[in-house]
Amino acid sequence: MPVKSSRRRSVSFSSQVYLFCLIFFQKLGFEEVTCIVDLKKGEVTKGKYEGEKVDATFSFKDDDFVKVATGKMNPKIAFISGAMKIKGSLSAAQKFTPDIFPKPSKL
Repeated sequence: MPVKSSRRRSVSFSSQVYLFCLIFFQKLGFEEVTCIVDLKKGEVTKGKYEGEKVDATFSFKDDDFVKVATGKMNPKIAFISGAMKIKGSLSAAQKFTPDIFPKPSKL
């Protein structure tokens, strides 16, 4: 189910498509979940990408993704340390900044 982005100003400058592979570790193995961030359409969907090809693919463990998304880990440090792996265009990957993520709400 697509989720429309409420941050149109951030989305308008980029027409990239990104794939996120998140690995959730469980007691008996792991589960891999893929999410597509399509900045061309302003949508986020879960599952396989049915378009032509993605510009960049990011692979994370679940806790490392949360650290990067909340700003607790610098994406460059995550890449250098191996916490984040990138496939595809590195220049497209560098355009995807944490500013695209919504700010965490305070409860």
